[in-house]
Amino acid sequence: MGIQLNLMLDTPLVSIIIRAKNEGKSLITLLPLLYAQKTAFPFEVLLFDNGSNDQTKETSQNYPQLKYNYIPNNSFHFSKSLNDAAKIGNGEILVHLSAHCFPSSYFWLQQLTQPLVNDSSLIATYGRQFTDANVNSYEKQDWEELLFPKHGQPKIATFSNANGAIRKSYLLNHPFDETIPLLEDNLWYLEIPDKTKVIYIPQAELLHLHPLFNLKYYQPRWVKEGIAAVYMKKVKKMESPLTSFNKVNLLFDLRRVLSFFKMGLQMIKAGFVLYGLFAPAFFIIRDYSWMKGLKQGAEIFKVPPSQGGTF
Repeated sequence: MGIQLNLMLDTPLVSIIIRAKNEGKSLITLLPLLYAQKTAFPFEVLLFDNGSNDQTKETSQNYPQLKYNYIPNNSFHFSKSLNDAAKIGNGEILVHLSAHCFPSSYFWLQQLTQPLVNDSSLIATYGRQFTDANVNSYEKQDWEELLFPKHGQPKIATFSNANGAIRKSYLLNHPFDETIPLLEDNLWYLEIPDKTKVIYIPQAELLHLHPLFNLKYYQPRWVKEGIAAVYMKKVKKMESPLTSFNKVNLLFDLRRVLSFFKMGLQMIKAGFVLYGLFAPAFFIIRDYSWMKGLKQGAEIFKVPPSQGGTF
């Protein structure tokens, strides 16, 4: 049995939850796409603004029906914001969406949530993410081959808060871990006993844009990924394919470093000359940041060297 719909009611079945920081320009594109979604049920949009100093708030105010929530910079936490949103949202289904993600059709929301409406035994769904090779050719290849294929099932199964739907009743009882600084969606998925209750919906696709060489965005994120890797492995005793970098020597592996130059050459041959020239430095900075995060994680969670504290 699925959810019984009563379309005469104004109570939303779905709550779309967006986390944003200085995403005013993205919201100008995203919000019209959301409110134009064609669904067989009512839905609401909640925006959690992480201390933005651009036009994020002003853009959201163009939509009186949108529920705006301000979170000061020093109070924001990825997991906590979603756990709090679950308590505020009125929908039985919670859809998590990054502010720089743009649905590719007016039926995205219906496709993403329909399995949860039809089958009450399902816990969550997540949709396909693709990016523009002209903006980020590296992520494009990685996502299509491993995480978010256009057809079939992914080689690495997980869950993503950038484009995912969760049954609220389950999340309230099994909230996101508020200790892990990042990758909370992956840890949450790993802790689900029956992975068949989470399904991938390639038809529910959206464009997810990260400027490739925006180190202001990426570098703090990589450090947090390193900390998260320590927490998952040493505290939660979970092995994640998304944190496999903790098993290699990173900058001390010559073949790995040479592969960055090979990747740059491939980008140049594909026509992405700027990306190709900067690629080796970009990935060396990434590995250094991961190492920094692994070290910080070992200190934060007091992992002794005898247990891999130095990784």
